Amino acid sequence: MKTLFTNMAVAVGLLLMSIGNAGAGVTVEEKCEIEKAKANAKFYKCVIAAQVRGIKKGLSMSTVDSIIGVCQTVHGLKYTSSAARAVARGGECPSGPDASEVQQSLIDVVFPPAEEETEPVEENCIFRGTATGGVEEICE
Repeated sequence: MKTLFTNMAVAVGLLLMSIGNAGAGVTVEEKCEIEKAKANAKFYKCVIAAQVRGIKKGLSMSTVDSIIGVCQTVHGLKYTSSAARAVARGGECPSGPDASEVQQSLIDVVFPPAEEETEPVEENCIFRGTATGGVEEICE
């Protein structure tokens, strides 16, 4: 029985050592990118949760926007702290889109911008002044 526990302890120790060494080859820059990717995923999840909450509870769009504002603040802080940690580790975070650009692109996925509506152009129409000073459209 004692041998079984010893063997299990050795196996667990080896497993933990291998897990600890798995991240040894990751550079400071890669760690920063990983942290930013995780922050992006959490932000996207937060925006989706705000939308779902708004639908379930019948919240106004301004209330949903306020919730998303909190998501944006947290996301921005995570981006800033990722870059600060990279500098503290002796490296730097690779350049790329800043937090606000990422946020807007992810929000546009959840809430696509409204497309401008255009009125259909009717062909063969003329505009004629009326006796009361208005304009009348006559189409054939």
